[in-house]
Amino acid sequence: MFSLGDYFTKEISGNSYDFEIIDTVTYEGEDYTLADNEEGETFIFVNEDDDLTYLDDLNLTDEILDFWRYYQDNPLDSIGDWEEDEYYDREDTLNTSQCFDNENYDEFSDY
Repeated sequence: MFSLGDYFTKEISGNSYDFEIIDTVTYEGEDYTLADNEEGETFIFVNEDDDLTYLDDLNLTDEILDFWRYYQDNPLDSIGDWEEDEYYDREDTLNTSQCFDNENYDEFSDY
């Protein structure tokens, strides 16, 4: 298993590169690892059986990079479909007029 910041070496098109893992992405049900080489170029690898295989499909690579960049620029979009603070506003006011159970408690009665 690879983690962010791990280094590894892979051969691509006859050239050996040193990579650093910068992120992992799940795109259309598949797990991908994004890694930068020494020159700052980003490459995408498929996670297969605890091994990383270079993704050589340039169209899919572009789609994954666009997807990743979008969520890097818009992090709040990735946490769900709540409108700004709608969830938290609702949580704050949910129990103001509701009882926690069906029993009415009397402060001065013995139980």
